[in-house]
Amino acid sequence: MRTTSLAAALVVLAAAAAAPAQDGAKPKSADPVAPPAPKKERKTSPEAEAAVQKYASLLHFPSSVWKSMQMSAHADVPQFGGEIGCSLSVKETGEVGIEVQMPEASRRQYGDQLAGIQAAARNMVDKQFKPFLVPADVMAKQYDLSARKDKDKTVVDVVRYADKAAWDKASLTFAADGLLEKVVGMPNIDPNDPMSAMDAGAEVEMTFQYKKRGERSTIESAKVVRPVGETTVKLAYFEPQGSAPLPKQIDIDDPIIGQLSILVHDYVLDGKKVAGTERKDEPKPAAPGAGGPPQKPPAPK
Repeated sequence: MRTTSLAAALVVLAAAAAAPAQDGAKPKSADPVAPPAPKKERKTSPEAEAAVQKYASLLHFPSSVWKSMQMSAHADVPQFGGEIGCSLSVKETGEVGIEVQMPEASRRQYGDQLAGIQAAARNMVDKQFKPFLVPADVMAKQYDLSARKDKDKTVVDVVRYADKAAWDKASLTFAADGLLEKVVGMPNIDPNDPMSAMDAGAEVEMTFQYKKRGERSTIESAKVVRPVGETTVKLAYFEPQGSAPLPKQIDIDDPIIGQLSILVHDYVLDGKKVAGTERKDEPKPAAPGAGGPPQKPPAPK
């Protein structure tokens, strides 16, 4: 259920720039809302819980070892006038906080629409990308769970229990070693979110590749197949001394936003900064005509 979407806010903002602008129509006045029905009891099974907990224990990131986590990310998005930044925080309960920093040029260009775009980013992080930041055993509490065997694999079927769960329903296939191999399901769609609505009524498939690093594994790449096309994600990691590997770069190739590289940095785990994850100065391209020492002509043959 994950790929790491530290990238989520940056992805949805870039996608919004590539999509047609929405009219600034005023929302209709809300009809009287009936009181909510009593919440039904969550259903689960020991076999399903065990499969999800085992998967969570096999990953370096995300991990329930930390009670809180903060990190920053940024990417250069030309259609938004430069660099977009994003600060994320994750609590032990699975609650995700997000703050998006936009270039001045985009704030001028998008004006009143910008608040809606940022709200869409927060909505997507909270629903569809939250599984990439929060451990699987914490996320599982948002679903009814049941399990079945498929030869040497375990398939966990999930049905939405919490309102903001990422999936309406899905099937998670765990390989014999316990790693999540594939997710196939129907996303939980917010009808007020145009980006989310692109997946309405459609089946989405996610597959994952891992790398063993010591006793646990990291997600190295993922593929997401949606109605608009296929998205691939590749990850690179910090390996700080005394800490588990932490994502440092996420390369995305998406049919809507194209290619995007997202740099992740400045991790804080349980209130302590992780040395070696600080943002590095990035070389800027030289201006045309600027140069160092004159080049010598090639030697005659």
